[in-house]
Amino acid sequence: MKKVFLFFVFVLVLCPAGYCDEAEDLAAQIQAITNPTTATASAAVPSAASGLTGGFSIAALFGGLLFGTLGIYVFGRGKKRQNAWLMVTGVLMIVFPYFIREAFIIFLIGALLCGVFYWKRNG
Repeated sequence: MKKVFLFFVFVLVLCPAGYCDEAEDLAAQIQAITNPTTATASAAVPSAASGLTGGFSIAALFGGLLFGTLGIYVFGRGKKRQNAWLMVTGVLMIVFPYFIREAFIIFLIGALLCGVFYWKRNG
């Protein structure tokens, strides 16, 4: 369990900060390439909802994938043990990344839900 905790600390510290600006620049470049007639100097930065990532940074997408996968595991474990807390925690871990675009907040809420799983798993 210590290895899993250290992995989450590593992910929380390194992932969210590095990719946010790069994802926005990449989305602007892709939009300029795919739609050169509407790309102007004033519209170099696309709106938050456009582009390949839909306004999500690469770190936020990675966090959603990570916590969604863990949520499936937590839900399955809760269903197997008939533990309502684990089932609700698993559903929350699967669903919450769809509604949050900030990578840091996704990792923060995901870490809190992992903590709930850690304390409730044997209950």
